[in-house]
Amino acid sequence: MKVDPKDLIQFVKDETIQKIFVCILIAVGSFMFGRASVDDCVKSEVCKDIITDRNKLAQQLIDARLECADEKEALTKRLQERFEEECNKRVDESLKNCEFSPKIHCPICIAKGECKKK
Repeated sequence: MKVDPKDLIQFVKDETIQKIFVCILIAVGSFMFGRASVDDCVKSEVCKDIITDRNKLAQQLIDARLECADEKEALTKRLQERFEEECNKRVDESLKNCEFSPKIHCPICIAKGECKKK
């Protein structure tokens, strides 16, 4: 396959081809200059940063879990108090509407902690 010098010159003179070659040269030159201007990556320094970041994230996760657990504990305690209050209210209402009977009344009072066994 013979290449005609006139075709080669015409190919090289084409403005689009020149722009493509210039872009390729700029990209290769930038890459080489970037590699030459930056020191090699020191593994121990990079690992130090990664370990520090990992420890910070782990601590944040622990703090978030503790905060969530405290929040759930407080909600559970409030719910328990609400249920106990509702139960006491129902017992009080039921006692108002019934006749007094020591056989029934005392076990309820003992359960509520108002009476002590004799």
